[in-house]
Amino acid sequence: MLLALLGPVFVAPAGQALAQTACENELADAEQAYTFGRFDEAIRLLHRCLDARTATEKERRMAYRLIGLSYLGKDVLSEARESVRRLLELVPDYTPDPDQDPPPFVEMVQDVRREMRREPTRPEPPPPAAEREKRGVRTWLLLGGGAALAGVGAVLLASGGDDPPPEPPRPEPTTLNEQEPNDLPEQAQVLSGTPPITVRGSAELGEGAGYGRLDDASRLIDEFEDLYRVTLTQAGITITLNGLSSDGDIYLIDPNGRIVAQSINAGTSSETINLPGQAPGTYLIAVSISDDAPAQGLPASTAYTLVVNATLSGAGLHAARKAIHAAGGARMAADFRLVAHAGSGDQPLEALIPSWVTSWTAYQDGEDGLVEYDGTDPFYPRPGRGVWTQSPQPFALAAPATPAPLGPAYTLTLRPGWNIIANPFSARVDWSAVQAANGITQPLWRWDGHFAPTDDFGPAQQGEAFYFMNVDGREALEIPHPNTPHPTWEPPPAAALRLSLYREGLLAATARAGFSQAAAVGFDGLDQISPPGYFEAAGLRLVRPPASAHSMPLAAEFKPWPEEGAQFDLMLTAPGKAPVELYIEGLEAFSGYAVHLYDLERSTVYDLHSRTSVTIIPLRTQSRLRLVIGRPSFAQSIRDELIPEPLSVANYPNPFNPVTQITYTLPHPDAAVRLEVFDVAGRRVRVLFDGSQPAGTHQVTWDGTDAAGRPVPSGVYLSRLRAGRLVEVHRMLLVK
Repeated sequence: MLLALLGPVFVAPAGQALAQTACENELADAEQAYTFGRFDEAIRLLHRCLDARTATEKERRMAYRLIGLSYLGKDVLSEARESVRRLLELVPDYTPDPDQDPPPFVEMVQDVRREMRREPTRPEPPPPAAEREKRGVRTWLLLGGGAALAGVGAVLLASGGDDPPPEPPRPEPTTLNEQEPNDLPEQAQVLSGTPPITVRGSAELGEGAGYGRLDDASRLIDEFEDLYRVTLTQAGITITLNGLSSDGDIYLIDPNGRIVAQSINAGTSSETINLPGQAPGTYLIAVSISDDAPAQGLPASTAYTLVVNATLSGAGLHAARKAIHAAGGARMAADFRLVAHAGSGDQPLEALIPSWVTSWTAYQDGEDGLVEYDGTDPFYPRPGRGVWTQSPQPFALAAPATPAPLGPAYTLTLRPGWNIIANPFSARVDWSAVQAANGITQPLWRWDGHFAPTDDFGPAQQGEAFYFMNVDGREALEIPHPNTPHPTWEPPPAAALRLSLYREGLLAATARAGFSQAAAVGFDGLDQISPPGYFEAAGLRLVRPPASAHSMPLAAEFKPWPEEGAQFDLMLTAPGKAPVELYIEGLEAFSGYAVHLYDLERSTVYDLHSRTSVTIIPLRTQSRLRLVIGRPSFAQSIRDELIPEPLSVANYPNPFNPVTQITYTLPHPDAAVRLEVFDVAGRRVRVLFDGSQPAGTHQVTWDGTDAAGRPVPSGVYLSRLRAGRLVEVHRMLLVK
């Protein structure tokens, strides 16, 4: 658009002024394109520069910096980070200029540098070293603690990404950074998801306080610096340890503490364990550095890369979540179901799956997330329990042959946090009766492709299970018998807006926000904690500050009736650029109040009294929204704060000779402001202001001279105003 505005005068001087090397021309043109927001053009020119064999190191450094800035301008963070990584590989001590580079770029450089410091370096050729004797003693102790290795806990599911599945649909490698500390069995980092799993870590010689291997005389042979836990769902595993600068070894350990396999070659050679017939189950992988590494002339620490290739718990869940979050995957959410898991506990889950179901997967809640079905004890049917199942074929679990005996009430044991529960009786139970019997207020949640609160606690025989949040960490929940008279809990009256989020025409999530005379400041019994969005096509949750006593995302938040108004913060979760629709109900309760919804990512406000639905195209996976309810004066003050006047710059007179007044408006206070004048070749003529200024309107006079005070010739000049990350360019004409 700017090229069309300026016409041929824009191009000709640039070709005349920059004529030394091809890469210099590309860099100059790219900087000009970046300056005026033509990021794609800048990236194309910079890649052309990098492809030139004559590009110097300085030119390559400039190119990678500008590519990173351009991708940051396009909000393509993955490509921006890769460019920053290339820049730091070229210039390890590169330091961004806080006066020229936007804060997100400065922070990205710091983040990528921290990541690179944790990555393994390419090993030098190992020095000659005699094979050290490795005794195969298999005595395992917790050094310093003295406890033997016990069973291994549940697997933490590696969170699935929100990017569309790759084409062709082959699983992408998962890369994890080592988590510290992880040198004791209970601290072992859990590896799960789509193989191969790659861990980049760093290990040092131990000091006798971790988990290690002793000989028969209780002398330390090896201490395990890092431990990893894996759960195999199919037979077979291959483990590789490489990228070493010291003498490192790997071990595979079963839940009873026995070595299943080990690779203990001397020196810095790669280590490999290949067990194609290894049985499914949970194991520890140990990484160790030999205590005699310094004696061999090797460092006392080493960076390493650990690659685990196996069918691990969570791989199916990872792929399914990617498919749901990908564009067009919303209908897959209906393939997931909460099914009742009632029974006596003497039959594995697969015995209750109907024979005509050809494809299924199950998931159970673990300590830190979902665990994929592996045939172990948590998946055995018990009264009052349920599981997630995934299958394109709807089904219910077969009824147990011998139902568990039930009395007038059933006590269901709970774990802290979310529980999948089922009604063990043969008739429905009113959930308000369960609330009254236990003195609780959190709702019961039903899943039907999305979560919704329900008062209908249907019997397990109908095949449905539910989610319940054990917010106060109670040990048990009493389920009263359906035929027993019981009181019910009635929530106090409240006025609330209901926001329903749709994706691809399907309801994906709901949230409620409003006021009640019975509400307290902060979290109370009226607020409802939102279920985990494992299989949602899109999510909508009310969020509170991290420092709050209860900062978990909410599905409903109620505040005391305010004198002026109140604000509610929401988080919208959906794939970037995937349109979603938000429908609003309950506006009649707020007659006389202004009701505004803000899209904080786009600085856009919607008056909900004038519309009952809003279409949002998210810029990123998670988008911030804000709901404002209050008196008109309160709503206007919030609007002035959140949606200030836009960044603008103009000059008068225009055309001018030789003096003009440049007027500009800043939307944010104390922003880093820089006002510059360029000629049409993209060369800086003069810096008119560089510093911080309050929000509002400001003026600067330009007398038509350059930085040296020399008068500039007639022609078109561009004033560029930068305030933080915002940039505005204005065309001026000097006529003499």
